[in-house]
Amino acid sequence: MVSVIGTLLALLVFFALFGVFLTQYLPLWMSEDEETLAVQTQTSFATLKSDVDLQAAAGGPAVVASPFQMSSQSIPLISQPTVATLSFIPTSAGLSASVTMTPGPGGSVSAFTQSINLGILTMQLPNRYYSPQTFSFENDAVVQGQGATQQILDFPPAFAINQTGPGTSVTAGLVQLVGSSSQATSVGPQEVFSHFLFAETFQSTSPTKTLTALITENTFYPCAWETFYSNTIKQAGLDPTALSSLVTPAAPATCAVGASSSPTTVTVAFTGLYSFTLLFSEMRLVIGVGVE
Repeated sequence: MVSVIGTLLALLVFFALFGVFLTQYLPLWMSEDEETLAVQTQTSFATLKSDVDLQAAAGGPAVVASPFQMSSQSIPLISQPTVATLSFIPTSAGLSASVTMTPGPGGSVSAFTQSINLGILTMQLPNRYYSPQTFSFENDAVVQGQGATQQILDFPPAFAINQTGPGTSVTAGLVQLVGSSSQATSVGPQEVFSHFLFAETFQSTSPTKTLTALITENTFYPCAWETFYSNTIKQAGLDPTALSSLVTPAAPATCAVGASSSPTTVTVAFTGLYSFTLLFSEMRLVIGVGVE
């Protein structure tokens, strides 16, 4: 009788401790693993953006590979790893970006417009213990979304406002991603290859400061883009009394909190500029292999 009772008590203690492990320690352990995966994903997107920027600025190398970790660590026999989904969509209905400057480069009196389809590389982390994350690379910017409540440009594109004497100059980048639609889901790492195609620079100047320019972005992440443009404009050090007449960003009040279910247009209009420079490049993205 004593041995039976002792065995039962030992089992009760074991199950009590095991229950504490499942309800307390396991979620903490897995949350840390999923947080680590989110940080690794953020680093991978930063590396990809850095590679694309280097290729565009230097005209090469022709192909660069960026590794992406596709799953978190697991707890053997207890919890499976969280597996991410990496996808590339070169063309989606409504997703686009364009830059227009008037007058055009080289003293052309007609307007110059460069328009692209917004190819987008997205990685979804369906975390079970840590907050679900979505990372996207579009138009040379890395957008991070957390659940349906937050979105931010982790790593912004080329965009600068400078005052040279009495004139204001703006530089903006436009990166087109092309290739074949693809998707990858695995527990091992995947590589994303960026193939450099070409890069061009278009510049228009106006000594009389009559240059106008318009940046238009149709995106699923209007909040992230509007916040970025608004903050950059404020940090440029422009005279606040002249800001409203010089730059007209989309009203922050229209900014959606989470990712939009359909493309939303974000515009930034400039008037009275001394110069406007467009840095345009095209890259081919491939998931998993180095060539298509």
